[in-house]
Amino acid sequence: MRSLLLISLCLLCISAQLNAQEIILKGQLIDESNSEGIPYGMIFNETTEKEGTTSDEKGFFQLRLSKGTTTDKIVFSCLGYKVKTLLVSELNVENLKVSLTPSPFVLPDYVFEENDFQLMSYGDTTLSLKSYEGDDEDYAFHFESLGKGYGVFVDPARKDKGYFKSISIFITPKGKPQTPLALRILLPNGNMQNGQMVPLSNFTDILTENVILKPEKPGWNEVNFEDLGIPIPKGKFLVIFYPLEQGEAGKWTENGKDYYGSVIGIYQDYEIKSLNAARQIGGTKFAFLKPFGVNKFNIPAMVINWYKDQ
Repeated sequence: MRSLLLISLCLLCISAQLNAQEIILKGQLIDESNSEGIPYGMIFNETTEKEGTTSDEKGFFQLRLSKGTTTDKIVFSCLGYKVKTLLVSELNVENLKVSLTPSPFVLPDYVFEENDFQLMSYGDTTLSLKSYEGDDEDYAFHFESLGKGYGVFVDPARKDKGYFKSISIFITPKGKPQTPLALRILLPNGNMQNGQMVPLSNFTDILTENVILKPEKPGWNEVNFEDLGIPIPKGKFLVIFYPLEQGEAGKWTENGKDYYGSVIGIYQDYEIKSLNAARQIGGTKFAFLKPFGVNKFNIPAMVINWYKDQ
């Protein structure tokens, strides 16, 4: 009886080793309607919450799962498309084509007069930032993998009409400060409560095309997209930046820990008017966090610039 038990345990161990092995997913994100490649998509292992990547300008990607199994859930998300989640067992590892269903944001029929606006901002580039020396996560935001982002949750005090001008973000000198960052502005489909985790599929992208920030140097960097005419939402919305795949050139290590891309600065204060800390949790869920009691949450150094309609 004891021998049979030992044999069974050995077989279980062997089975686990065979199932958990390195898996490399190579493929392309394509538009379901026309089979064209989809650029700058986010691909992430929801099961491990660690491995991720992004698609290139033509939609091609490569995701390495160091201890992957056929039951790992891979999430595919891109601006203007519905989120798709698939098991590794459902994917053709060697010749992978993942089609996404278009879900474009339709701009409202509204005309802004050029001379009838006032420049406004959420956040401020003149505010003090925390020191970003060392590897303390309390003083700067480090990207631990691709396929995930950092950002802010904007809670406007008033429901003014207007449209976006630009967004600025503070890039520290650490890591790879010139790594391109893709922008997503997400509108929750329904009311969102403080600390509530909301799946990515419950948000609507309000950008009509990809907006990429290409930092020129450490410090404040701005990406302007006012020509898109994207209206400021009348309620809460989420602003997220995530690094784009740059191969080995985007990787770096500090104190034995691996990171990717740039390092984002943090405001010194825990309370910035209309801005809240936003977190990407579990790879595919977002939450915003307002200070309450002794609980304080770091806010990424970002500024949302917009034109207010008079």
